[in-house]
Amino acid sequence: MLQANVKKLDGTKLDHGNFHTEQAAMDWFQPLIDKGVYGQKYIAERFEDFQVLVTPAVYEETEILDENQQSLVPPQFEQVEITPAVYETENRKVQDEVLAAFVIEFTDVTQQLEQNVINEEAQQFLNESDWKIIRHQDQQSLGISTSLTGQELQDLLQERQMARTAIIK
Repeated sequence: MLQANVKKLDGTKLDHGNFHTEQAAMDWFQPLIDKGVYGQKYIAERFEDFQVLVTPAVYEETEILDENQQSLVPPQFEQVEITPAVYETENRKVQDEVLAAFVIEFTDVTQQLEQNVINEEAQQFLNESDWKIIRHQDQQSLGISTSLTGQELQDLLQERQMARTAIIK
């Protein structure tokens, strides 16, 4: 089992998941990087100062002047024509940047997952056998005959110790 971690180039972890193969992880995350959650945020940041490039459009020069005859229209909107060809070129550049801005790292977590199963089973055994130990101690304290023989108690204590030893955090 592989754990795939999607990170920005600065190391910020964005997402993760467990997959049987790298290809399965790529099939899952690549569309998110290309056009989804990660890519759109990056594209929005990339075009923050170049809003006219986000969608193909034509902006005509607008005469909006202040009292000093200075244009009030931001420069990026003045007489800018974005043809479909220019848009496609700019869009491809940004998509290439998006693809280069993220990385998917893989870690083999098979052993960790197997250990997690061992830990859960051992902890479950300890939880489920606690009452036998407590009952035995209570019976001894009350001076009544115990449900467990000496050998059964020793066997149970040894099994519990083996379970504790099997747990690795």
